[in-house]
Amino acid sequence: MFRTRRFHRLTFSGILLLGFALRVYRLGGDSLWYDETVSALLARKPLAAMWAHTARDIHPPLYYALLHFWRLLAGGSEYSLAFFSVWFGVAGVAMVGYLGWRLFSARAGLLAALLMAINPFSIWYAQEVRMYALGVFLTLLLLKFTLDAGNVSRKAAEPQRKKGLEAFGRSSAYADAFGARFDEENTVPAGG
Repeated sequence: MFRTRRFHRLTFSGILLLGFALRVYRLGGDSLWYDETVSALLARKPLAAMWAHTARDIHPPLYYALLHFWRLLAGGSEYSLAFFSVWFGVAGVAMVGYLGWRLFSARAGLLAALLMAINPFSIWYAQEVRMYALGVFLTLLLLKFTLDAGNVSRKAAEPQRKKGLEAFGRSSAYADAFGARFDEENTVPAGG
């Protein structure tokens, strides 16, 4: 059993390294496209000005605010701005692997992580200076939290579930225009 667990951990680590390598391969090789330059521009603005701009835009402010602080930490080059999304892309690979393990089996988790790691769309979106990888990650985190809330007693879970789902739902909605929306009673699809 110890060997199997160790094998799964090593394999999972290898899949994460593969996912990371595929996401940084040729990162910054292409120039930013229009929407990415908007992200870069908003990340340079003071937070109040960025927030005011996003109030008139379709895209919520969370990604731009996080990118703003990342830019202060890592610099404003095209590579460093795109690298910010790489972290969320790799975290998404890890979260898909965890959810596959949690819902099915360790082998299913490894397969799910591998498929996410090599998925061309997942790689592409993790290389964009846009909110796509963050939105996927927050949605997966919301699913994990929902599963965790369901594992505690029903009575104890209700306040935790409401607060957690609302918090992650709001962060998802602030990260992506198509993120999940929550009200007091239900999970409601975006625009619903």
